[in-house]
Amino acid sequence: SLQNQVDTELKKVRAAKIACAATQKNKASDERDSVAFQEILPEATQKTNMAEDAVEKAVITSEMITTSGDDLEEVRRAVSDTEQAAQEAQKALGEARIHLNAKTALCRRFQSETVKAQAASELAKLQGALQAAQNKLNPLKNVRTDFTQRTAAQKLVQETLEKLTPAEVEVDGADEATGMLSSESTPEMVQQAERAVSKASDHINVVLRWLLSKKATAAGIVREELAKLEERAKGSSLRLTQLRSQHRELTEKSVCDSVLQEAADKLKSVEETVTKAADAEGPFLMGVEDLPLEETLSAVKGCEAAVSTANTAVSIARMFIATKLVEAKRFTEKLSGDATAKLKEFQTELDAHGKRLTELKKNSAERKKSATMKEAESEVSKAEELSKQVGQAAEILTDDAKLMSLSAEEIRAASQQSLDAEKAANAALAAARKFITARQIESKGKDMSAEVASELIKYQTRLST
Repeated sequence: SLQNQVDTELKKVRAAKIACAATQKNKASDERDSVAFQEILPEATQKTNMAEDAVEKAVITSEMITTSGDDLEEVRRAVSDTEQAAQEAQKALGEARIHLNAKTALCRRFQSETVKAQAASELAKLQGALQAAQNKLNPLKNVRTDFTQRTAAQKLVQETLEKLTPAEVEVDGADEATGMLSSESTPEMVQQAERAVSKASDHINVVLRWLLSKKATAAGIVREELAKLEERAKGSSLRLTQLRSQHRELTEKSVCDSVLQEAADKLKSVEETVTKAADAEGPFLMGVEDLPLEETLSAVKGCEAAVSTANTAVSIARMFIATKLVEAKRFTEKLSGDATAKLKEFQTELDAHGKRLTELKKNSAERKKSATMKEAESEVSKAEELSKQVGQAAEILTDDAKLMSLSAEEIRAASQQSLDAEKAANAALAAARKFITARQIESKGKDMSAEVASELIKYQTRLST
């Protein structure tokens, strides 16, 4: 209806009027608060800049401490100036912070939200600048303490260097002495290098103990400087450890080479003696079935001697290689592997020579058995023949008819001949019995068989009949 339309329009007019009044009010607030903030901001910025300048001045002043060098008076003056500048800067920072806090609180009462937000942002930037300046200033507050600690640290560092530097020189000398070593170096050169390392190590250990005792009571800068020197000393100690490792490798290499050479020499000796033992069989390998007894005995004796010599060489070489295989395990890993492999090669060659020697010993034992039987037969047969000759010589003395036909001289001659024959026979029997007894004693050893012992008993029985 018309009345409703009129009411609606009236409402719109009233709303527009209220909005216009609010806009005018906000505009007035913005203008008023903006003017107030513009009055606040320059002074706040000025105080912040003045605080930052004071901090920069303190920082610049502190740089004089390091640029003064070894002039202690200048350093002390710079420390005092820095302390004063730091105090003034801290005062300026405090005043600026108080001012900004007050103005921030004032800006929070602004009616204009726009100006309030702008003010908060600008003042926050200034607060941030003050905090950055404070962070820059903080290290300068302890400048005198730092100076005192640094002075003490420098004094202690100098005192430590007086001990460490000569020790490092000795380490360099030990390094140089070790660098001159090679696989061909003499034991004297290695010992000289080891003495140099030992001397340097003792000196470095003294320095490390010194540093440890000083660190126990140190703090701050002094402890930091001592820690740096300790790392430096530990570096030298590590170098010495590496040099000792090189010495050990060279020493072990020298020992290993010596062991392998000695093993090779012993193996060569085995090869030569086994070859000589084989050559000693020559007389039995010439196609002659039965050598004369003297030649047989001489050849058997030669074979026994050669086999015994070879057997001794094999035993010595086998014991040496077995012992060195155990010792090689104590070498460094690579050297131990190489030495063990080479010694096992020698051991394999030695086993081959040992096998050949076993065959030669077997042949020698067989020939000795044969020669023993042949010599026993010769001795017994000789005794039997001489005993027979005794009977023949005494026969004329037991025949009365023949005895009556002989003259006294012939009887005396026949008696003497009988006595001589009996003497010769007794000597032959004694020699044969002695030979048989000696062979029976030998037959109890490993080189004689039961068959030989049995045959010797038979020969002994022949001598007793």
